[in-house]
Amino acid sequence: MSKSQLEMVREFHVATGSPVLPSPGVPPHDRVRLRCKLIMEEALEAVGAMIGFHDEEVKRVVLKMNWLIDQIDPQAQLPSVGKELNDLLYVTHGAVLEFGLPEQMFDAVHENNLTKVGGPTRPDGKKEKPPGYVKFDAAKFLAENGWVS
Repeated sequence: MSKSQLEMVREFHVATGSPVLPSPGVPPHDRVRLRCKLIMEEALEAVGAMIGFHDEEVKRVVLKMNWLIDQIDPQAQLPSVGKELNDLLYVTHGAVLEFGLPEQMFDAVHENNLTKVGGPTRPDGKKEKPPGYVKFDAAKFLAENGWVS
């Protein structure tokens, strides 16, 4: 039986020493800020890819948003966070379906993310890529599997 996407992400967290809470709870402020930054960065990169922004344009916005997030004292309310994160998953899965992307692509991204294990950790807790890390090549993956030519 294959692992669920959440189980794969848990595997990555365990492999990189990232926290996995055993029951619902609000993490420390530094971890809340990091999650906000990671979500914002990935969301902006996805939007940039959909509308054709260049990486440099997205990076400028990400840096501004990261600065803003650092200025905020998180006031996370667990029920609201749970609802909104699951809404985010829902619309993300909807976009995957609307773009006709294969489920297997998540598996391939996961395997690529596991090659980040052993990389350094930034002061804010984000795991960085180790030397020799090779970025996931989505175009190659889709072409090799016959989904696009």
